[in-house]
Amino acid sequence: MKAGAVVVVVASAALGLGGAAVAFDVTSVEPGPSAEQPRAPRRPARATVEVPVIVPGTVFAWAPCPATTVRRGTACVRAPVEDD
Repeated sequence: MKAGAVVVVVASAALGLGGAAVAFDVTSVEPGPSAEQPRAPRRPARATVEVPVIVPGTVFAWAPCPATTVRRGTACVRAPVEDD
């Protein structure tokens, strides 16, 4: 890298950081006295989740059939026939 390019990169980085510091200083405001009493932060309500009951000895198969088929017994079929 040439010396001129290094000078330009360092100068632009310094100006960017300096500008960011000035912008932060201008926009930050000291907090004034508050009319409200400080409150403790609210605690979110606990979510209740239903846990499924897993029977011991159950074997799970992850996606045994392609997306356009369904499982009928031991085979994957495209259009299942409904029993009357």
